Amino acid sequence: MIAYNRIAFGTDTIDFLLADATELEMPKADLCLVRQVFQHLSNRDISNTLRNTRRSSLLLVTEHLPAPNLLRRPNIDKSACPDIRVTFGSGVYLDQPPFNRKIEVLLDFAIQAYNIAPGERLRTVLIRNDKSTRPVIVPTDCHARKQGLNS
Repeated sequence: MIAYNRIAFGTDTIDFLLADATELEMPKADLCLVRQVFQHLSNRDISNTLRNTRRSSLLLVTEHLPAPNLLRRPNIDKSACPDIRVTFGSGVYLDQPPFNRKIEVLLDFAIQAYNIAPGERLRTVLIRNDKSTRPVIVPTDCHARKQGLNS
């Protein structure tokens, strides 16, 4: 995927990187994308990644969350593994302890092909590491419709 994206979308100012952000500080960037990764990591690994991506002006994070009525507690710690927090009634909520980040929710919609129960959600949040107030424009629900997802 990295090689494809470099060929298809890379330029002198756009690059794609595969690296362990739990261990290594990421290079300065305008945008860092984290898609459905944190749900597999421990809270310590998530904290390390948040710290190691602080040189990105914007951090865009998408995570799979449980149905609201099945949420036992946000951010229950787990070991890093293929399992996801939804299976034990948790999810990664970066605005809650132990992360306590200021976030902007950009997208939040129900998943039709859920793992445990109807009402599970995909949520995309924005963290502004540079404290800018420039607007982030998100298209309406075109992505959700394309994926066959409901809001």
